[in-house]
Amino acid sequence: MGVVAVGYTVFGGIKAVIYTDTFQWILLMGGLIFIGLPLSYFALGGYDAIVAQLPADFLSLRVCILDQTGQLVYYNCSHLVCRDDLVPAHLCLSR
Repeated sequence: MGVVAVGYTVFGGIKAVIYTDTFQWILLMGGLIFIGLPLSYFALGGYDAIVAQLPADFLSLRVCILDQTGQLVYYNCSHLVCRDDLVPAHLCLSR
């Protein structure tokens, strides 16, 4: 398979590789948007079922702000954002 890729690049040039990569990206994104997301959405039970399973502040856009010193502070943290391995606990404030 590597020989085919090298041969394609040598004979077609980098322009051919860019066209091929762009075509593959469009194909994969189209599959995700028009097949993967709708199938997942309906398999989970739709919007109401998804929202029922999430914490109330999970879909909030007010998560990250800067305090007076310019340090990033997380308000309304969901259980996924304010974990010790992602965000230090002292930066997670409830309001």
